[in-house]
Amino acid sequence: MKILGSVLVLSALLVGCAASSDTALTDAERAALADSVRQFANEMVETIDRHDVDGFIGYHVDGPDFAWASRGDVTPLEGHRESMKEYFPGVGKNVHFKLGDSRVHVLSRDAAVATSFINSTNIGEDGEPTTGHEVWSIVVQRIDGEWQVVQVHESYPPRPDA
Repeated sequence: MKILGSVLVLSALLVGCAASSDTALTDAERAALADSVRQFANEMVETIDRHDVDGFIGYHVDGPDFAWASRGDVTPLEGHRESMKEYFPGVGKNVHFKLGDSRVHVLSRDAAVATSFINSTNIGEDGEPTTGHEVWSIVVQRIDGEWQVVQVHESYPPRPDA
């Protein structure tokens, strides 16, 4: 009888846990999760603004399912690390980034999609600034309690006519 009672209590706990993970998020929970993803994205952009390539890459999950889509190509994470390590000491030595407007779609307590503008300014050899922007979407998943990027898409829309 003691074993049956323990099994019933354990079953009730498992059902309760499963039900709570599948329940709909409240508006307040959804807003808090969206804010945490925006903060995560901002930290990423601040990291790359310092030209900390390894720190920036560290926000991403590397593996066979990871994809970074950019300019019509899908490349592995290591390819981006290598190109960034070449870019920043050379052409990109004076470029800086700032996260612009971000829209976050919360999928669950542990997954979301953020689409943002990233604004950039590069000071050329002549001392004149050149501005640009990209549209950046990241799919994030909470892994071991921390947001991690599992997919990236970036595009570079044409500059508006001045």
